[in-house]
Amino acid sequence: MSAPAKPHLRVPATVGPTLPAAPATIPVAPSLGASTPDPFTSRIGPVGSNGFEATRGSRRLRSWNPTNANLNSLLAASGDTLRRRALDAARNNPYVTSALASFKAHAVGTGIKPSFLATDPTYKQQLQELWSDWTDEADADDATDFYGLQAVMAGGLFNSGESFVRFRFRRAADGLSVPLQLQLLPSIMLPLDLNRIEPNGNETRCGIEFSSGADGLTPGKRAAYWFYRNHPGDFTRLTVPGEMYVRVPAGEVCHLFLPEEEGQIRGKPWVAASLVRLYLIDLFDDAVLAKMLTTQLFGIAITKNPGEDGPVPGDPDQPDDGDRVLSLTSGCTLELLPGEGVQVIDPGEAGHSYEPFEYRNLTAAAAGMGIPYANVTGDVSKANYSSMRASQVEFRRRIEQLQYMCLVFQFCRPVLKAWMDQAVISGAIVLPGYRQRPRSWQRTKWIPPKWDWVDPLKDRQAEQIAVIERWKARSDVVDAEGDDVEQVDARIAADQAREKRLGIEVPRPLAVMPVSEKTPAKKQEQDEKAAQEPSQTSADAPTPTQTPA
Repeated sequence: MSAPAKPHLRVPATVGPTLPAAPATIPVAPSLGASTPDPFTSRIGPVGSNGFEATRGSRRLRSWNPTNANLNSLLAASGDTLRRRALDAARNNPYVTSALASFKAHAVGTGIKPSFLATDPTYKQQLQELWSDWTDEADADDATDFYGLQAVMAGGLFNSGESFVRFRFRRAADGLSVPLQLQLLPSIMLPLDLNRIEPNGNETRCGIEFSSGADGLTPGKRAAYWFYRNHPGDFTRLTVPGEMYVRVPAGEVCHLFLPEEEGQIRGKPWVAASLVRLYLIDLFDDAVLAKMLTTQLFGIAITKNPGEDGPVPGDPDQPDDGDRVLSLTSGCTLELLPGEGVQVIDPGEAGHSYEPFEYRNLTAAAAGMGIPYANVTGDVSKANYSSMRASQVEFRRRIEQLQYMCLVFQFCRPVLKAWMDQAVISGAIVLPGYRQRPRSWQRTKWIPPKWDWVDPLKDRQAEQIAVIERWKARSDVVDAEGDDVEQVDARIAADQAREKRLGIEVPRPLAVMPVSEKTPAKKQEQDEKAAQEPSQTSADAPTPTQTPA
């Protein structure tokens, strides 16, 4: 029996002009800055180029010709210059310095701390105590504790877009509670321009080696980092080893950066979008300051009239006494020569447009950094309760995203895993079944520092209502305060036992009360509302003998 014939697909006749045949090979773009013409774009002609205003080649848009290069290529080409300028701004520009301090204070504060989720309270207490002992020994340079390392890394994220931590495994004879320390490495220690194929077939891009699969790792997974052996900008070292790079396995490195694009492998400075504006603002301020300083050096000018009897400037017959520079004091008497007069110099002002110009540009710079204007400049003269709260809520959302996407995921969790591995291996703690089930012991809740509000009374009462109505767990409220609920409960129980033993009477807890109408925030809201309402005219105002309707 013969097989049934395959049905043929009928292609309908094309209406209008037919598309030209596709080329056998796709032409390669001559550069990343220009796109390759293809049959489709050549057929639609000017229709496609005028479809969007942003794609038109008008005079005002002619110079806007961005590149198609991805962020990795841009950082490899010019990332070193961007990083150097960002670091210079953080050291010398007061606005960037203030923004950096605010960024670190809000992202880390006193530290993002772990709360172990072990079910057995005995083991949880042992883990918490061992971790507390180790945090004071965590820094390989002995300059700060573990939470100080978090703040330094947050600063590196702001200045350079990234920061690195290398695990340094120590000997038992070193006397550490857990034989592990952390070495911070700045972004400059990993070269951006190191791109090559390694002898094992792996590909190194921007200093990061990616596996080809031949080494047993998942293809495309990070295999190692090629760090400089010494800081390329540290000229205080007198001995330089022969090898320039050191290969460190990826499992011994934490790479902290904020991924902004697909496939991004290196970090971009947080301040990048505002660097040029902040640099020009600093130059403008210097020019205005120099102008005002120069004009303030002169108080009066002595004028001379050549028509009067007396010395004539430039007369060769007159003796040259040199430039007359007088230092005036309060209540002094000035003796003038014949034909001389006095003119008081008006030093002038910076200009009526100086402050609004500065305000608008600094607002744009703060927006580019994602930090409230008041945090960058310290200027709260134009702020009120509502605007301050709104800006802090938005800033809090951004910082929380950074805390959990970067600081916790890329740094805190890998460090805790390596710490617990070394603690069990060294015998610093005994965790039953850890080798078979390490994840059950490594489960941890990381608690960021608490946020202080503009009006804490309202927020406290809102939290109290949410807990009473079962809309929120009390442990979540305690976590938001930056504390561990079990440790807080233990301290509360200890306080109550001590008060009972000593016979101390404690006032009963306050009930939920409505927000007082006399709180500072409420009073300010009422004052702002009253200021916006039109004032009563004297004709409409009631007289003392009249009664308002």
